[in-house]
Amino acid sequence: FTYDGVIAAAIRRVKTPGQHAAAVWLGELLWAEITPRLGPVAGWPRTWVPSTRARRRARGAEIPQLLAGGDARALLRRRRQDGEQKARPGRERRSGPSGDFCCDPVVPEGVVMVDDVRTTGATARAAASALQDAGARRVVVITLAAVRNTNEPAANSVAEPYYA
Repeated sequence: FTYDGVIAAAIRRVKTPGQHAAAVWLGELLWAEITPRLGPVAGWPRTWVPSTRARRRARGAEIPQLLAGGDARALLRRRRQDGEQKARPGRERRSGPSGDFCCDPVVPEGVVMVDDVRTTGATARAAASALQDAGARRVVVITLAAVRNTNEPAANSVAEPYYA
């Protein structure tokens, strides 16, 4: 989905402290939309992009984990907790999270990784890189919404996978 209107309002709401319960329903919506497009990839193990400790503490929940569903596995950890991506300008965002993630020494060959919003894709690339460094041969990134970049074609009206 494009990050605007009702979707943006819903995501902002679930990120509000104590208001994260609807993230489970948004995750169900996400999987209802995306599963038919994934084919065999839909059966791959799911994980999520972990938030910083400060964000998790402030929200009272790990929103991407709730979106990923109850069978998702914690494969990634934050190595560094450097600032907030959303406070950085675009150029800094694209290079900001590089090296921020690490994971278990053994990960599945194929992984579906979930995050809430894609702005530049830098966080997803950094997390996918950590999974690939640990042995994942293919990482499919799923986000509930994407910020429309004026330099890219318009986002589709439904979720689409991003292949890393």
